[in-house]
Amino acid sequence: MTEEGATDGHRIAPVEDLPDGGTARFEATAGRRQIEGVLKRDGTAVVGYRNSCPHEPEVKLDRGLGALVDGDQLVCHKHGARFDCADGYCTRGPPRGRSLDTIEVTVRDGTVFLTDDRFDGVRRID
Repeated sequence: MTEEGATDGHRIAPVEDLPDGGTARFEATAGRRQIEGVLKRDGTAVVGYRNSCPHEPEVKLDRGLGALVDGDQLVCHKHGARFDCADGYCTRGPPRGRSLDTIEVTVRDGTVFLTDDRFDGVRRID
């Protein structure tokens, strides 16, 4: 997550529209390429990750409605790998010691924006 006050980026959603303590999906685009991501909200803080398990990149963390959250960890639905919500580090499961791919987002004026320079567009999936 980048600091509040960033002036660039593409609007994803108001923070209040994201489930507090849960996740929501979005799609970031770079030209014709699309990457699905998940946003994890904790109060007013939001982080973004690629919706892909580092163990098997073709496997999404979720089953279509956002990733499972257990306490302060995201859980991959296929093998139960657990990732720290704050930094994406895998604490248990096949990709232990690896991290989720971060997609930079920022919260500004109560709205989440995609601020990752690799992408030129975004849309909310949920």
